[in-house]
Amino acid sequence: MPPPNKKAVIYERLVPADSLEKSTGTLTERIHCFDVAQPEVEEILEHFGPFPDVPRLVEVNAMSSSDETFEAVEEKVALLLQRKRAEIAQAEEAARAAQATEEEAAAPVEPETADADHADAAAAAADAAPADAAADADAAENTDPPPEPPFQAVQLSELPSYVGKIEDEVFNLLMEEWSELQGDLVSSLQQLFNWHRSHLADFKSGLFGMKQRFSEFVQRSDGKQDMVDDFVERFNLFTEEYPEMRKQEPTKAELHLRAEELHQRLKAEVEKQSSENLEQLEVMQTSRWLESQTEVLASQVQHAVQLEVKRYHACCQLLSDFYYSALCLGLPEEHEAPPKVDIFAPPEPEEVPDPKKKKDDKKKKPGDAPEEPEISPEEKAAARLCKYIPDEESGGEGRWEFPFLAELMEQASKAVWKLEDFTPPSIEVPEEEEKEDPKAKAKAKGKAKAKEKPKKEEEDMDRRSRWLERAVISIAVPPMDLSPFYPRQRSPPPQPAPALFVDLQQALLAERVTFRQRLQMIQGWAIRRLHQAASSTKSTFRDLNDWILLRRHKDLEAVASLVDVLKEQVESEDFIKTKLCLKNAHLHQRPNTLLRAPKPEKVPPEVEGVAPFRWTMEQLDLLFEVVASAAAAISPSCRVLPNYTLLRILEQLTSADGGDKRTVKVPANWRNCGEAKLKQMLAAFDHPYSGSCIDLVDFLFHMLLLHSPVGWPSLNTLMEVRRVLEAQAPRGAIWPDFYVPGHVVESLPLFEESGEESFAKKFKPITTLAPNMFDRPGAQLKWVAKVLQRYRAPSGEHEAWSVEVAWYDYRVQRHEDSERLVEMLDDVRSTPTDTPRQPVDNIPALLGHEENENPDDAVSTGGQSTWSTGRPEKPRPEEPAPVDLPEDHISVRQLMAYLCQGTTTEEGLARAFAVLSPSTVVASNTLPLETAHRTIFSLGARPLPGSSSGDGRPPFPAVQKFSEELDSKYDGNTKATAAVGKTEAFELIKALSLGRRHRRAEVEKIFPKVK
Repeated sequence: MPPPNKKAVIYERLVPADSLEKSTGTLTERIHCFDVAQPEVEEILEHFGPFPDVPRLVEVNAMSSSDETFEAVEEKVALLLQRKRAEIAQAEEAARAAQATEEEAAAPVEPETADADHADAAAAAADAAPADAAADADAAENTDPPPEPPFQAVQLSELPSYVGKIEDEVFNLLMEEWSELQGDLVSSLQQLFNWHRSHLADFKSGLFGMKQRFSEFVQRSDGKQDMVDDFVERFNLFTEEYPEMRKQEPTKAELHLRAEELHQRLKAEVEKQSSENLEQLEVMQTSRWLESQTEVLASQVQHAVQLEVKRYHACCQLLSDFYYSALCLGLPEEHEAPPKVDIFAPPEPEEVPDPKKKKDDKKKKPGDAPEEPEISPEEKAAARLCKYIPDEESGGEGRWEFPFLAELMEQASKAVWKLEDFTPPSIEVPEEEEKEDPKAKAKAKGKAKAKEKPKKEEEDMDRRSRWLERAVISIAVPPMDLSPFYPRQRSPPPQPAPALFVDLQQALLAERVTFRQRLQMIQGWAIRRLHQAASSTKSTFRDLNDWILLRRHKDLEAVASLVDVLKEQVESEDFIKTKLCLKNAHLHQRPNTLLRAPKPEKVPPEVEGVAPFRWTMEQLDLLFEVVASAAAAISPSCRVLPNYTLLRILEQLTSADGGDKRTVKVPANWRNCGEAKLKQMLAAFDHPYSGSCIDLVDFLFHMLLLHSPVGWPSLNTLMEVRRVLEAQAPRGAIWPDFYVPGHVVESLPLFEESGEESFAKKFKPITTLAPNMFDRPGAQLKWVAKVLQRYRAPSGEHEAWSVEVAWYDYRVQRHEDSERLVEMLDDVRSTPTDTPRQPVDNIPALLGHEENENPDDAVSTGGQSTWSTGRPEKPRPEEPAPVDLPEDHISVRQLMAYLCQGTTTEEGLARAFAVLSPSTVVASNTLPLETAHRTIFSLGARPLPGSSSGDGRPPFPAVQKFSEELDSKYDGNTKATAAVGKTEAFELIKALSLGRRHRRAEVEKIFPKVK
């Protein structure tokens, strides 16, 4: 896994193992753990247990407040005091009982024996007189100090009173010392932790980088693949050149031998690559990466120890200043600074060898031990930081040692403050002259015995002093009689140490224990981090070595598998067809990468069955090309051909003599059909508005679907096609006035495949090999798309505008012609020629007709319309904005209008009303006025016919005139409802002879199915 980033969550923190608040045991127990002179403190520790009901280790909850903790400690001490008092009371009671027994024994005797006893007592008194005098003299010479008063320890509640007595300047100085101590420690620790976290991220990133770079190095390209490719190429060339020799046994033996030679060369390449990998690993191991990381960790540990030494020294100095100020002794002298903790200091220079030393000393004697190899300074420095000691005895995992830690802790221990005795002001006692003692001889013996062991007593005194220093604890203890532990001295009685001074020594001792405990925590943390770094690095290098061994093993396996494949190819007597690839210690046989092109599979082509009465797709393509060329000769946008032109084309296609060997261009029933039959067929496409021209799209669609097994699409099929095309409509488009790409038309469900399959089986082509099934429905859709792309109709909106503009121009021209005739026939001008013409009402009467007397004014139905009278008042209609369309787009209205043709006019109109109606229309028997106008006259689908009359009158009415005609002739309500019903539309079509535009031509009757 890749290493975390710089801001990753840290899950490892330097948490003390046993802080002061959670410390287990009292100060005595910690002295018991840290002091090496255990027997010296055992004597005093016996006073604290263990007892049957009170253990020596007493647990006190230190997580509460200081007052509660002090009360808990005081309670534990009170139990010990109560036990001690009970023991003392028991001892006193035993002493009193013994004294009472002695008094009873010394009771008065009988009277008769009193005199004798008195005489004996007087004699004894006379004998003891000299002894009493000697005892008095000894008592006079005894200088033992009187017993000390009981020690009163300073309570925690008394310290605030001492703080209040400190002077303001001293108090401010102490507060400044505390602020500096706290602020410097917190900021320094934060910097240390940030440093350590950054180092952890860099360490993990470094390990990951080593693995990634070594992985890329191990997977580098080599020359094995070139050897394999060269062998395979020569093998195939030989097989191609000498195919018969490949079958001989000597040839096979020779090829097997060459395969073994290739095996040996590949193995040598593998061993060479493995040795290079081992060398690279050795370079990485000797790069001293672990030593550099250990040095960074050692710097961090040293910095932590330096911070701890600084904190301990500042705390001790603060305590000393406070207690001395509280004792009114003034600020003490500043304690000497702690020694510098630096394990990276350069070592002391070695002694320069004496050049005058004899050269014989350098000669190795036979019995001398072998000389140790010289070590460079870099190796010595690295050995001071970390070194790995293998386990040579058991052969297991070795251990890591970090020598600098012991040196670091030793340097930090030198910063410990030593405890000091309280030194009261000295008292000079005048020496008295010794008087001659009559009993000097008696004393001499005792003095001699006292002087026999002066040295031993001094050593005991020093030992007990040290023991006393260690035994001072931070809780109040009962006063103890220490006179048995000190020899009697004949000197002035010492002044007892103040309670505050004793409390200072206890605080310094507690701070020392805390300091050593924190050093041990730092040491434990350092050992864990160093072990983790060392073990991670060693594990990484072990993994890299495993990668090398695994890569070598897999390479050898891949090479062996490759040689086995080559030997199998030798025995198979065939080419090596697939590529053999040695990649990343794996053999890949790539079946998709062929060395030679395979023999192509014989796939029979799709052949369409030929029926004598149906146009094949090949024939339809030829017909389309011929017709398109003829139309393009007239105009690039021409969509009609004159009747006689198309007749000549069909005559050329259908004419063939008996010796004509050209490709059949028309169905068999059409060959040599004659001119009369072709004219009859073309007459079926003629209608009153065609102008003796044939709509090419209509003609080609009829040829496509002539005698089709499925026929023209049904109404349900057209509605399904409508649902598909509506989903392809652009945003804002109205059905069906939009265009779609050609591939959309090619995927429409227009023609069913079931009928085509049965037709293809019936008219199967006669071939040597069975051909594949021809996809006639798909080919028909492609052909339909090609025809509509070539003869694309303009939009219905544009053609409706063309009709409106034609009528506007016609009315303007007619009105101007009428004015021109009036002006030409007016012999008497009533107005000057330079003035605007004024209309004259009597001139039309003279001409014999009026302006509105046009029998054809209502198209051809005979009615009279008010729309065409007079000059048009509205301005000329504006042309719709042109739309740039790609060449492959097809008009949906054009496609659906041609396919909606029915067998009868009524059926075609019903199909058109159902398919071409907008999506907003609910009723199926009515259409909006504009939609009905475009549907009835096939605007946007079929070509617009030209004017059939000599005056340029448009053949189709405009929308307004179309509405007036329906209302006046067929009692419609178009003006009020803006909708056209199917019935009045059918009547209008019948009256205008527009039935052929909605009815299919009966070509099937002219060219029937004849086998």
